[in-house]
Amino acid sequence: MTLEFEKLTSSVEDMVQQTSQRWSQQQDQLREARKRLRAHATSWKEIDEALDRAINKSDEKYYRSARPLHKNHRLDVGIPPAELLPQATIVACDGSQIVPDRHAPFLYYLINVGTITYYQGSGEPPDVLTSPILQYPRGADIDEDDAFTLNSALVNLWRDRHEIETLAEAVRQARDFLGPQLAIMDQRLLYWPAGGLPGRESHKVVEAWQDSMTDMRHAGALLAGYIDRPGKRSVLTMLHSLDINRPGFKVSELYNSPLFNRLTDIDLYELFLQPGDRSAVFAEISQHNSAFRRRDPENEVCFFYLRTGEGKGQLARVDIPMWVARDETTVSAVHALIYDQCQILGNYPYVITRADEIAVVGKRDQEELENRIALRLAEQGIDTTMTSKQQSKDYARASKTRHEGI
Repeated sequence: MTLEFEKLTSSVEDMVQQTSQRWSQQQDQLREARKRLRAHATSWKEIDEALDRAINKSDEKYYRSARPLHKNHRLDVGIPPAELLPQATIVACDGSQIVPDRHAPFLYYLINVGTITYYQGSGEPPDVLTSPILQYPRGADIDEDDAFTLNSALVNLWRDRHEIETLAEAVRQARDFLGPQLAIMDQRLLYWPAGGLPGRESHKVVEAWQDSMTDMRHAGALLAGYIDRPGKRSVLTMLHSLDINRPGFKVSELYNSPLFNRLTDIDLYELFLQPGDRSAVFAEISQHNSAFRRRDPENEVCFFYLRTGEGKGQLARVDIPMWVARDETTVSAVHALIYDQCQILGNYPYVITRADEIAVVGKRDQEELENRIALRLAEQGIDTTMTSKQQSKDYARASKTRHEGI
């Protein structure tokens, strides 16, 4: 049966009206945010004092803000890219996964990480490789099979760990190549697992993540995390924190601010960053970043916003560790290299796109893997029939029915 659109007419109309109201409120908030940014574009002492008071008065679990790292760039003016380095080595990783399916004839999960090493300015073709991992129940106890039908978020957690460990290894392998080395990931550097995952496992992955960051620093590499269309409000919270001494101000407003609740940081930077421009560099104020800093101060995560191209929405957030952020020369190198990468394919880093293409496990790949497993199991006399529920799903998703012609 097709969707009966006429039954949705009133809902569509209501959605349009609500969206129009939200847009109007957003424009009002945007004007106020820009006004504040201009008024405090060089108010370094006032910003620092307000942030310190907000940190002292707020609950660390909920307060997330930004602190300007360098005091020599106005906060309301974009910084253009520096001249591109003549040579550099850029390494990127991305991962994909197949999660366990309890309706399948056998339990397994697969993680595949793709790596590309790009030789900027050399004329040499990139090197690519994949690193697949197949995991399956290894014990005879049936309880292990039950435990193996785990949450897909846990597989994602292990994929993330495999990604950054693979990136660190690729950096070590590439350390003798041309020019400075940039390692780049297609996600935030301030890594923290989603809630609800096993605490011990999450803790192990976070520590492994930080250890890999440290390994890349020791290898002499620069490091960046690229976040497309981010939803953070750290800079907006910084601007709101300037109200900390206002009579009647409630600290709880900083967690769920009615002042800028229709906006994100990129709404603000959309107004004045030109293609190629970046914002000032900020240190992230959050409970998780405090944990990173306590374990290794050089791994404290900072960030800047980057306009990657023409048109609305072409903005990204670039995370960099303190060992990169502290030196404006290295920030400029990261800025120029990432922007250049975005121009190869248009508004998105080429190396990340290629790493994703290398890593992705398509439906045909999955079918081929499962056919190979099924064949070997059949040779051992093991039945490989999937459950009836899964067979029905496969029929429906293939646009087939079992009652055609009735």
